[in-house]
Amino acid sequence: MKFKSITSHLLFRIVLAMALGIVCAWFLPGWLGRIFATFNAIFSQLLGFVIPLIILGFVAPAIAEVGTRAGRMLLVTALIAYGSTLVAGFSSYWISEVLFPLMINKYRRKSCMKYWKTFTHSSLVYLICFFLDYIVELFSINETSVKTTIFGLKIVTKMTMHSLNTTFSLTWYTLLTYVIFVFLCELAVFIFYKNIG
Repeated sequence: MKFKSITSHLLFRIVLAMALGIVCAWFLPGWLGRIFATFNAIFSQLLGFVIPLIILGFVAPAIAEVGTRAGRMLLVTALIAYGSTLVAGFSSYWISEVLFPLMINKYRRKSCMKYWKTFTHSSLVYLICFFLDYIVELFSINETSVKTTIFGLKIVTKMTMHSLNTTFSLTWYTLLTYVIFVFLCELAVFIFYKNIG
C-alpha cells in the first residue's frame, strides 16, 4: 500500500489531528486552548441543530414524491422532533434552576433528598402494583375483548381459531394514577416529618 493512499484516508487525518492537538497542548498557552474549546462547543451545537435540517432537505423531496399525505407526515415528524428538543431543553433548564439550588443548599439538601427517596420508592411501588394488575388482567382474558386495568393499561385482545393478537397501550389514566399516587406518598412523608419535627 502506498504512503499517499494511507495519508489520503479520513481516519488517518483524524488520528493525525488528535495527535497534533495533544502535542500542541503541551506548548501552547491555556487561553488559546480555551478559544478552541469554545469554538468546538459552538460549532458542535450548530452542527447538532443543522444536521436534522440537512437530512430533512435530502429526504423531503423523496417523500414529497410519494404523495400529499406523506408530506404532512414528514411535517408532523419534524415538528415532533424539534418540539421534543425544545421540551428537553426547557425542562433541563427549569430543573437546574429549581431543583439544583435545593440540593446544593446544605440546610435543604437533607429535606430534598428525603423527598427524592420518597419519589423513587413510590415510583417503584407503583410499578410493582402496575405490573401485578397487568398480570392479573392478562391471565383473566379468555375471549376477544378490550379491557382497561385499574392503573390505565388498555389491553386489546383478538382471538381467532388460529391466532391470538394482543396489543397494549397506555391511557391518560395511567399518568393520572401515577401522579396522584406519588403526590399522596410525598404528602404522607411531608405530614409525617412535619409532626415529628
